[in-house]
Amino acid sequence: MIAILNRFFQGRLFALCLCLSLALYFASQFDVPLKDHDPLIYVLVGKGIYWHGLLPYGYAFDHKPLLVYIFYGLLSFLDVRFYVFQAVSAVLLVANALLVWRLYLHRSLALPLVLFVVATFSGGSVGYSGNSELLFVLFNLAAIHFALHSQDDRTRLLISAAAAVAAFNINYVCGVALFPALVFSLWVTSRSLSAFVTRLFAYGLACILLMAALFVVAFAAGMDVAQYFDLQRRFLTAYSAETTTPDKIYLAKLGILVAIGLLPLFPVFEPARRNAARALALLLLGSAVTLFLSGKFYPHYLYALAAPAATILLMVDYRSHARHALLGTFLTFVCLAYVAKFTAYLGSETYVMGDFLRPYRQISETVGAEKLMSMRAPIEPLYYSGATPFQPLVWKDHAYIIYGTGEDDYYRARLAQSPAFVMTDYGWCAGGGRDWISCKALADGYSRISHFEGDGGLQEGYDLYRRNAE
Repeated sequence: MIAILNRFFQGRLFALCLCLSLALYFASQFDVPLKDHDPLIYVLVGKGIYWHGLLPYGYAFDHKPLLVYIFYGLLSFLDVRFYVFQAVSAVLLVANALLVWRLYLHRSLALPLVLFVVATFSGGSVGYSGNSELLFVLFNLAAIHFALHSQDDRTRLLISAAAAVAAFNINYVCGVALFPALVFSLWVTSRSLSAFVTRLFAYGLACILLMAALFVVAFAAGMDVAQYFDLQRRFLTAYSAETTTPDKIYLAKLGILVAIGLLPLFPVFEPARRNAARALALLLLGSAVTLFLSGKFYPHYLYALAAPAATILLMVDYRSHARHALLGTFLTFVCLAYVAKFTAYLGSETYVMGDFLRPYRQISETVGAEKLMSMRAPIEPLYYSGATPFQPLVWKDHAYIIYGTGEDDYYRARLAQSPAFVMTDYGWCAGGGRDWISCKALADGYSRISHFEGDGGLQEGYDLYRRNAE
């Protein structure tokens, strides 16, 4: 029976089933134009780089490192009417699958199966939101692979260091998550303790020099490096004090991923793959540590663990018929779940892109080429309207996180600069219910010309004000 199942699981028909069910699941992701708001600010900061020549944070602010904006800024050239973030998620998942298939599996498994597993492990975490985890895990995996194959090869050692620096400059948590995995990788490929120490020192020096080179180039291009780090320091110091509490489902997902990370303790890998599996397990556990250190338990954070977990699972020795049959059976159930998800999608109400964009086009038509000041306003109206931000702190609570009780004074100072248009959260100042100096200044010098209440779900509301004629 197991032999019959394995012949099916290794056949083209099963590969076709995997591809079709994954395609159906991907199609079901177009129920809403936007899965997560975080990528919007990444694109906005990047738009300042590519469209206006303003390196962080001359155009807009977020606390992520430089390279995330270099990448996401490219998405600003795509029309917002397209489902940009679902598409880029699919591209990055394919890149992840190709990297694992080529570097870790040496093409030993069918590519459709690898893609299916990688995409499945993104579900329940980052999904097709386009978040930065989809990007930096590629560099995490590359850094470990090249470190594991860097014995007597300085070029691969340098490539590994460059990948680690890239990951770190997409998300700082990669520095902590990668450290134990990279140290282990250098240790197992060193012939002696002295060789290990030498290679570890060389690796660290390469990372420092590459980091320095990145910011020398940024400084030469006009970036205020001191302000860049100062704003991040001020933001992250305050932001780290805020914590969230994971629910039981989140903890269950975390437990499953950590359990997969423990597989290298058992003899289920070919000898040639054991060190790679152990290094990936250390990456997974290091990512779990960063998750708890951050005190934030957002769903997309789990993908930093899910990507190495998927790779570990794929690296198991499936020459055992029982293991291969178990994997195939699991994937069959996932296929059925994807078909069910698509069926539910067909029978559900979905956003129509034209209707979704209508309240934001009103902003674009009203504001034109003028700059738009954000005052506790949601990010999506600014992004989808294409308006130019008046000040860098455009995310809803960034001014509060950085200035605390001085947030009101911050907005009052911005209003004193007389922006032509101001956007607030819906009802933030309207009706005089908020005893803020900035709200009084807004009422004295501006008139509310339009508003959108939001839909109570994906779309948040806003109030749009125009400066009164003098």
